[in-house]
Amino acid sequence: MNSTSKYILGLAWLAISGLCQPIFGQSAQGGKVTVLSATDNKPLTTAVVVFTAIGGGEKNKAATVPSSLNGEAQNPYSGQTAIYIYAIGFDKIIDTLAAGQSLTYHAKPLSVKLNDVIITGQYGANTADKSVYKVRVIDENQIKAQGAVNLRDVLANQLNIRLNQDAILGSSMSLQGVGGENIKILVDGVPMVGRQNGNLDLSQINLNNIERIEIIEGPLSVSYGTNALGGAINLITKKDQQNTAEFRASTYYESVGQYNADGRIGINKGKHSLQLSGGRNFFDGFALVDTSRFKTWKPKEQYFGNIGYGYRFKALTLRYSGEYFWELITNRGQRRAPYYETAFDDYYRTNRINNSVTLNGKAGKYNLNVIVAYNAYIRHKNTYFKNLVDLSEELTTNSGDQDTSRFGLVMSRGTISTSKQRPEGKKSVCNFEAGYDVNVESAYGRRIDGQLQNIGDYAAFVSAEYSPVPKLVFRPGVRLAYNTAYKAPVIPSINVLFNNGKGISVRASYARGFRAPAIKELYFNFVDINHNIVGSQDLKAEYSNNFSANFTWRKEVKKSVVKTDISAFYNQIDNLITLVQTDQGGAAYTYGNIGKYKTVGGTAQVDYWIGKFKLGTGFNYVGRTSVATEDGKLSFYFSPEVRANAAFIAEKAGLNISVFYKYTGKVQNFIRSAEGDLLQNFISDYNTLDVTAAKTLWKRHITLTVGAKNLLNVQNVQAKVARS
Repeated sequence: MNSTSKYILGLAWLAISGLCQPIFGQSAQGGKVTVLSATDNKPLTTAVVVFTAIGGGEKNKAATVPSSLNGEAQNPYSGQTAIYIYAIGFDKIIDTLAAGQSLTYHAKPLSVKLNDVIITGQYGANTADKSVYKVRVIDENQIKAQGAVNLRDVLANQLNIRLNQDAILGSSMSLQGVGGENIKILVDGVPMVGRQNGNLDLSQINLNNIERIEIIEGPLSVSYGTNALGGAINLITKKDQQNTAEFRASTYYESVGQYNADGRIGINKGKHSLQLSGGRNFFDGFALVDTSRFKTWKPKEQYFGNIGYGYRFKALTLRYSGEYFWELITNRGQRRAPYYETAFDDYYRTNRINNSVTLNGKAGKYNLNVIVAYNAYIRHKNTYFKNLVDLSEELTTNSGDQDTSRFGLVMSRGTISTSKQRPEGKKSVCNFEAGYDVNVESAYGRRIDGQLQNIGDYAAFVSAEYSPVPKLVFRPGVRLAYNTAYKAPVIPSINVLFNNGKGISVRASYARGFRAPAIKELYFNFVDINHNIVGSQDLKAEYSNNFSANFTWRKEVKKSVVKTDISAFYNQIDNLITLVQTDQGGAAYTYGNIGKYKTVGGTAQVDYWIGKFKLGTGFNYVGRTSVATEDGKLSFYFSPEVRANAAFIAEKAGLNISVFYKYTGKVQNFIRSAEGDLLQNFISDYNTLDVTAAKTLWKRHITLTVGAKNLLNVQNVQAKVARS
């Protein structure tokens, strides 16, 4: 453990043991608060009520209580109590309750959106402006406005996120200039498995059951462990609803050959809730030059289904979530000369099975969150020799043409934390979080050494939020882990937030991130007539030092709001895992820790709301280093991004018209060839433009959305390699 790690660990322990003093025991309960929507008088199940005792022996005690399925929150204090109510998309409510008093409040929808309620990386539900992390939220309204079907669609318009598309492996992404194994993608806090070439296919992550997406840039390795070096994306599923029973069905069509249909059923009864959803996505394929058989973008068919059951007792909720996903990608080959009556066809079949049980809520004065999950990913690749006359087909005899990969993850993560509000008249307040994280990942396949390998990772982490004065928050944290395959590093972090309460927030952070060697990099064994790649069990974890800063300024004037957001970051990654040529020469390769990688950049964004109009524009500039040049220096190569969005939102008329534009600049770097030559690599720049219009009909029971995607007709982004 280095000196920095010891300092952070000591600071975290001091904060928890010396400053955070949780109060045990239960108080006598008072009345209750019921929160309803002012538009339709239905319960707000997503409301959060902060109770602060201002009289009696409980004075200055505070508690945060989420609303129930009936929109109710029980006051834990018997005396006079101040309350603060907030809910996503609604105006805040501040009031005072007399001893034992119960009241019903009607929350009014916000004419402009000021703050999101977030949960990723938080001790309890919190507003975005009070978080030490800079959290970006994509809510359900934006998902609908973009006509987004999967995670790739919705991220395509985000700054500091660059997407890549492969005809077979699907969509991948980078964040803060790093991608692949360095981006953690979670669904309700459960990490997804099944990376191909280091990447999760974003087009396999459907949004039909997603309520919102929370994005945190920079390492979250203290809380979430490996793969969170560049950042984390947490997809929050729909769990609650306002009606006893709800039904939704939707269809989607694109002229390029996309045909989708999905539906959702939700039932609430007493303490029970049940949600069922599913659908089918179909893409007919696309070719730059129509050959009637070979497609540049391959035909793809997907089926998916979800089930969620929740039982709420007292202040805790027990929930089961299950998901099944199936995909078929068809790669039809060119007709073979001389008679053009045969061809080779590839089929890629993917199955995902995700199961999780979650227990979360309030346990006395503490927030409790425990997850137990099992995820499985299976991918089959088969090549057939097809007779185009009688349409018969048979498996080819080349062993490299057939492959099955299976990945599994058994995980459990649990945290206990406090989220006390600052009692009136008290200067300092401290909250803490302590947790464990257990992940056992397995891989099976004939190209895995021994066909089956397992890696276990067992970790404990702790952090504290200490606010010595009302406007300032410090959050140190540390993670300690044991891994069965490699030596896990100690991971420290510290975040600082200054919020003046008048629209100005300043954040600064240092965090150490890490990325564990993947099972493939450790145990991969692919040797045939065309390949000679062997994994290395001597690999060390990649680790990074990340420094970031953020400034946010928001000004409200009557019905208009202007918000300015400026961020900067610097990443230095060591022990970079890279495929390298072995001393055997020829085409023999293995994985090694030989690389260094740095990224640096910044983002500036301005959003403006006035009445029914919302305008936003932003600029991002990211520099990446590549392999060292002959003099051993690492040079930065910068790439810009520009984003401009506009929306007209008429709530009463149920009308939303949106325009989304993004310019993605050219990326260049250097790579080493197998012969050791220095090659310069370019990925061309491109522009995208989408327009959508949505209108609700029949008392808002039907929503009709029409639009045009890819108006600038981007069909292929060129990549070029030239010798330096």
